[in-house]
Amino acid sequence: MATRTSVGSGLWSAAGTWDTGVPANTDTVVIATGHTVTFDVDQSAFAAGIGTLTIQSGGTLIASTSAGNYYLKMAGHIQNSGTIQAGTSAAVRYPSNCTFTIYFNGNYQLNNQASHAGKVYFYCYQPVVTYAKLISASPKAITGISKAATCTVTCVGHGYSAGNIIYLVNVGGMVELNDCRVRVKTVLTPDTFTIRWYDADVTVDSSGFTTYTSGGYVCPQEAEASSQTQIEIDTNVSADAEWTRAGAVVNIDNVNRNRQSEAYTVSGVAAGYLTLSSGLKNAKNSSSYAVLVTRNITVTSSSTAISNGVIRYGTGCVIDCSVRLGGTGLAAYQVEYSTLNGAYVNNISNCIACSIGGSVSAAQITGGAGNTFSGISTGGSTSTAGAGVASETAFTMTSGAVIAGSYVGVLRTSGVLAGTIRGCLYGAYSNNDITVTGRVFDNAFGVFTCFAVFKSSKLFGNGVDVSRTTGFAFNALFASPTENGGYSISNMATPAILESFDHDATAGAFRAWTRGGITSSTATSPPTGRTRSYQTVCESATYPGWYQREIV
Repeated sequence: MATRTSVGSGLWSAAGTWDTGVPANTDTVVIATGHTVTFDVDQSAFAAGIGTLTIQSGGTLIASTSAGNYYLKMAGHIQNSGTIQAGTSAAVRYPSNCTFTIYFNGNYQLNNQASHAGKVYFYCYQPVVTYAKLISASPKAITGISKAATCTVTCVGHGYSAGNIIYLVNVGGMVELNDCRVRVKTVLTPDTFTIRWYDADVTVDSSGFTTYTSGGYVCPQEAEASSQTQIEIDTNVSADAEWTRAGAVVNIDNVNRNRQSEAYTVSGVAAGYLTLSSGLKNAKNSSSYAVLVTRNITVTSSSTAISNGVIRYGTGCVIDCSVRLGGTGLAAYQVEYSTLNGAYVNNISNCIACSIGGSVSAAQITGGAGNTFSGISTGGSTSTAGAGVASETAFTMTSGAVIAGSYVGVLRTSGVLAGTIRGCLYGAYSNNDITVTGRVFDNAFGVFTCFAVFKSSKLFGNGVDVSRTTGFAFNALFASPTENGGYSISNMATPAILESFDHDATAGAFRAWTRGGITSSTATSPPTGRTRSYQTVCESATYPGWYQREIV
């Protein structure tokens, strides 16, 4: 074992770059201030790996962009006070004919220092399609969905019976039912049926929904049985080089309101389906996700759980890559203290204002501030009972982002949730200051024990839309059979209130839930000169039902 220190900028493989020759297995390596070293070697054959790599302030390690496979094997920490880079920007990504892998052979990490001095800029090559949805081997095309008090679905030769559980997948226009799990209420004809909500025998009223435009499938609840190797998907990825790259890994992530994420190597790709190297461990529901988790930049580890993250600390970093524990990827519930910051990431901690992008799966965002998430996070982890996002502040979830299939979607977080949260036990839980502008659906509990502001948000198909939650709603839709299920319980504070203005996206409508009862607007018997009155249905002998207005 020797210590090798850079004496100037150059190739890693060049003896002249180092004071005592090219680094070898177990060596300690230092990239000195002011030097840029281009990593152009494959160390996968090293027995252990580089002992420690220190990048001093002003030093840079940059991955070679010449066609080839580059592999940095570490038997110790990377102590980064400088810069590590692969790819130049979101517009100039790491070339698709290159791969760059950092492999930690043990419980080690890329440490950007508690001061966040180190910078990491990873811009992987992104596939055209990052994920697809499971649609079963027997999808039936939807040709119409009525906008009526009793919602009717037109699907020629549907073959379903009353009581069957189905998914309405990829519905155009009527976003309130897109990818939603419902039950067949009544079969009208061989080509039409009405629907009821999954959790309660309540007919779906679609009269206030967005108008259906086109497309979509009726799919059975179970898309794929356990031990199945052929997975039918809604997107043809057979021409996508990233899906057909040798060794490509997908996560098959369920939307069954509980974390269930399984990693598989793809052994074949054809139009309409994937072939997996081994059979599914568990059955998967329709509209579950097949997420491509491999990228041409990878940070990986032999360890299955790193308490402080395989990448730790960092301000303003871009970690758009694959970060996976345990070699080829693990189910989310085997990972702790995880933060998503890239294409597939499941172990980063304490990043601040980092760029979070790509298609992310089976992991958790946690412990950061000011982060923006624009990918797909599914599964969750054992940490915080499997949360997709946990303990973030000033967090932004963009409109295109998805959190699905976690035990908890968003936990103990403040910020804006503009994307989709679905298929979780709790969509949002114990968040002290969130603004919900997106879709929250098909969760057992949509928003639970939170202070929340709902702005033109859509909550539907949940067991309960909101529970034990205070705040305000503006032009928001609460379409599940139980809009608010926890406003009167004993742990709600006496003055706690959730008020909904333009309730259910209806101009002028109002509803307020308090511990003592519900106040709703009504056009019945309004005071003289008024168009509506407010009626309080009292539900407690102890606490008042009420609503509040600012009077000037």
